[in-house]
Amino acid sequence: MTTLRRLGTAVALLLTAACAGDRASPVALREGTATLPNGARLWYGIMGGGPDTIVVVPGGPMMSHAYLTAAVRPLARRHAVVLYDLRGRGLSDSVPADAPGVSVGTDAADLLALLDTLGIGKAGIVAHHYGSAVVLSLAQRHADRLGRVAFVAPYLLSDFAQYDLASEPMDSVAVQALAADFRDGLHERDPDSYCRRHWPVQFGPVEDMRAHVVRALADSACAGRRQLPGLPSPVTGSILTSFGPAWNWVDSSGALRAPLLVLQGTTDPIYLFWSRIYAARASEGRMLELPGSATFPWIDAPAAFGRALDRFFAGEWPPGAVRPALELRRPPVDSIRPLAP
Repeated sequence: MTTLRRLGTAVALLLTAACAGDRASPVALREGTATLPNGARLWYGIMGGGPDTIVVVPGGPMMSHAYLTAAVRPLARRHAVVLYDLRGRGLSDSVPADAPGVSVGTDAADLLALLDTLGIGKAGIVAHHYGSAVVLSLAQRHADRLGRVAFVAPYLLSDFAQYDLASEPMDSVAVQALAADFRDGLHERDPDSYCRRHWPVQFGPVEDMRAHVVRALADSACAGRRQLPGLPSPVTGSILTSFGPAWNWVDSSGALRAPLLVLQGTTDPIYLFWSRIYAARASEGRMLELPGSATFPWIDAPAAFGRALDRFFAGEWPPGAVRPALELRRPPVDSIRPLAP
């Protein structure tokens, strides 16, 4: 316990540091490893410094922190920004083969333990894709640990939505290219090139395979990779299995008591619909639609994305953020599987 207190104090000093070097160059990433009470070691990095802390939760669910670093870097001018890799992903510890499976619940427990270990009482949150499910799970029991929360292209709230997305037309050229590279053995011969060409597949069932999107994140999306696109991963399988055969988190989204800003790109109507539900069900939720990529809205609208986050974490709603007015039909009770805390 003494060691954890010392670590928490040391990290707290880093989080509140406002030295000239950090202010002038918020890109500087101060790295560390947090050993959690359960023995897991999670990589983390801190950018900037300030009176409050924003923790960035990546998606995938197999992605490392790296693809989000540039998108959240502007926040480091006024806040301490903590990036981290979830257990079994990126630079964090692998999951032993004989250990219990990773789930959205264990990822949430690790996030809570990380906050405790780093001495963060209440954290602002930026969560992308699957990261929103981790934060929702944490909110079921520890909503008081969450400050202002920004969900970016959040994970779909229901298996119904997954079925809808799976029925959408896929980019046949991209699918054929993936199959051709796999048959040719590129994933074994040159896994880096294979990943750079096909990394968006890890954000299925809708993959934004447009050339400028693939190029924009090719380096960072493949940094610290533990899974190649289109290939199975025990961690991913364990997480998806933990959702259950019929999952619906609509009611769980109401657990967020802090202000919630949902940032959603406009290229997919199904993502738009479910993101509106997130904003509508949260007690203080608003949604801002950004033109462009449904999954990576900061690529097509970087300036608007950055301004929105900056305004939100300054304590204000960004212009254009609205509270959706939706009449939502509750699914049959026997089909609902709440998000496990």
